[in-house]
Amino acid sequence: MMAAGHHSNPAQGIPVHRFTVRVLLNARGQWEVVLPDRRRPLRCRDLEEAQRVAYAFAERSRPCEVVVHDAYHRVVRRDLINGQRVPSGAAPGRSHMPPSAGSQTNG
Repeated sequence: MMAAGHHSNPAQGIPVHRFTVRVLLNARGQWEVVLPDRRRPLRCRDLEEAQRVAYAFAERSRPCEVVVHDAYHRVVRRDLINGQRVPSGAAPGRSHMPPSAGSQTNG
């Protein structure tokens, strides 16, 4: 299960708790969202629904990292949802991070 990461805010020296939410395909071919506050993953109908659930959680739990895996467990998308909540209609504080080189395999 995922645990909250503990990082410090260098500008203020205040510890920041960052959560990680993962979207992945389970062994039965079902998309799941692994949330840090649940013992069992949430099953979703499809990838689109799983991403919607993951980003909705991330928006409420800032800062939060969303990591989307493909069927081979490679990281295909990684976003950091940070900062304060934004008013409706404003752009959210997302930082898209490309997958790390170590998370991809050739094959």
